[in-house]
Amino acid sequence: MLRIFRVCDKDNDGYLSDQELKDFQYVVFKSVLEPLHIKGLKTVLTRECEDFDEQMAKKGITFKAFVTF
Repeated sequence: MLRIFRVCDKDNDGYLSDQELKDFQYVVFKSVLEPLHIKGLKTVLTRECEDFDEQMAKKGITFKAFVTF
């Protein structure tokens, strides 16, 4: 999982940006990830992942949050 996260984190900032999430979704599932779905995903992750909050969600998805979903 960590290797997948690092490959998808193209700018190496420790977060998957919305664009990086869209790219991951398209490469793996050949489908487009809509902005509304990204927002919903981040909302769920802020509830389900102890080390992920709304401030972090603004930057993107952390590895810990990535593993959660």
